Amino acid sequence: MKKKYLIAVLILSMVVAGGVAGCKSAGSTAGSTSSTSSSTQSAAVTAAASTTVTAADITYDDDDTNETWSEEDATTISLSGSLAEIDGDGASEADGIITINDAGAYVISGTLSDGQLVIDAGSDDVVHLILNGASITSSDGAAINAQQSGKLVITLAEGTENKITDGSTYSELDDSDEPDAAIFSKDDITINGSGSLTVKGNYKNGIHSKDGLKIVNGTITVDAANHTLSGKDYVAVGGGTLNLTSTEDTIHSATDVSITDGSITINAGDDGIHADSTVTIDGGTIKIEKSNEGIEGTVVTINGGDVSVTASDDGINGSNGLTGDSTDETTTEETTTDQTTDATNQPQPGDNAGGEPPGNNPGRGGDMGGSMENDESVLVEINGGTLYINAEGDSIDSNGSLSITGGDITIDGTTQGGNGIMDYNGTAEITGGTITGVGTSDMAQLFSDSSTQYSLLYGFDSTQSAGTKITLKDSSGNEAASITSAKTFGAVLISSSKLTEGGTYTLYAGDTKVADITLDSVNTTAGTISGGMGGSQGGMGGGQNGMDNGQGGPGGNMGNGGPGGQRTQQQ
Repeated sequence: MKKKYLIAVLILSMVVAGGVAGCKSAGSTAGSTSSTSSSTQSAAVTAAASTTVTAADITYDDDDTNETWSEEDATTISLSGSLAEIDGDGASEADGIITINDAGAYVISGTLSDGQLVIDAGSDDVVHLILNGASITSSDGAAINAQQSGKLVITLAEGTENKITDGSTYSELDDSDEPDAAIFSKDDITINGSGSLTVKGNYKNGIHSKDGLKIVNGTITVDAANHTLSGKDYVAVGGGTLNLTSTEDTIHSATDVSITDGSITINAGDDGIHADSTVTIDGGTIKIEKSNEGIEGTVVTINGGDVSVTASDDGINGSNGLTGDSTDETTTEETTTDQTTDATNQPQPGDNAGGEPPGNNPGRGGDMGGSMENDESVLVEINGGTLYINAEGDSIDSNGSLSITGGDITIDGTTQGGNGIMDYNGTAEITGGTITGVGTSDMAQLFSDSSTQYSLLYGFDSTQSAGTKITLKDSSGNEAASITSAKTFGAVLISSSKLTEGGTYTLYAGDTKVADITLDSVNTTAGTISGGMGGSQGGMGGGQNGMDNGQGGPGGNMGNGGPGGQRTQQQ
């Protein structure tokens, strides 16, 4: 939760102020189930939301996909204890340190119990390591330390298991405090092959490239004290089966993250996937079982794939990571304190929300909401794929804008106050796709008026139990949308091509009819919404006469609601 924006509560006869501003356990796939009937969408309407931040064009060349090798054409390095037997050119060994100085293929097998593989080749040399049943452990440094090459390509030989482990402390670091990973390179790294690789990063990172890191395929397990996969220029995953566990971010880049295919399971101490610039997901199966924030970037784009996110804070967070110098080091942010403070600062029923003595006049409107700044660089866009989010912060949070043109989105939102199903500072446009989400009602936001697909936000009179199935049916009794929640909730947000202008729909909780609702606007609100519908102003003050301890509505972030009107005793 990088920013919070408290949404206005308007409770007397009122006019909703225009404008909207935004606020920020494992096994997520076992959570909600949802289904939304949807007809074929017309061509996606280009959203008004835009950003000048663009992703790098990441491609895979012949070296990246080259998995072929033969012992006849390669230098073989046979490991045994603290020694290595080398057959061929380009490599040497001294005191357990194996050094590769030239381009070429090097086939490595056996066990190095305490040593290091150092690569110090020419700046244009492609060094191709074939791990053919290799285990390399270093007690006091990086196990593979590539100081210079044109590119380091690591192939996992078919049918082999390979293991790389570094020490918990390093005896030698340069002026940049590097190396800092079990597999470290100052240049590009590519990993391919059909074998398996297990990496234990005891010091900091598991695999770290100071340029770009590409995963083409392979079965790769990484457990790291900091990041599991880190690339300064980018991290690109084009396939493979990845099981990643980290104390900090799991996949981390100071610039871009690109995922086009593969099966990725993530357990993160901080962000599941983090990029200072862009995160782009075009395909693959991504299961973030544990994270603080699931996916974070200045621009987050989901075009395809099957993505599941469990987060203790925001599920997807669009937040500007480009405001300072980009770095592939972690900066820890105190998110829990922000959340607690925001919840505490909200006025409570019966309180004088403005913090002033009650007056004889009707309560005035709250102060203007706190920071409502729209960061035009920030954009969260969902254009396709399947997305499930189970979050305790905001499910989808953008400090800029939100655009949904396609995809099937299911949300189990927070049970905590001060967070919403979605939260944005600019605009939130939906022109296609489906979304069914449940959460609290006190921070609920609507889609923007510029949307072309109709949506419904409904607030229930009382908290609904976990496991309750919410169904929306059209006037003919056909199901337009449904969701079965994994958690308690107070509001439901639905948007689908089945929702049409002027249509009347019936909402059910289980088998119980809740309400008949007519969609009289592109973003219809019904039921009891205790907050939300924008955030551009503080709420109205409390009532005048006869209202017990009238409550001023909360302002935006750092804003204050107005004082409640004085309670008048009945004569």
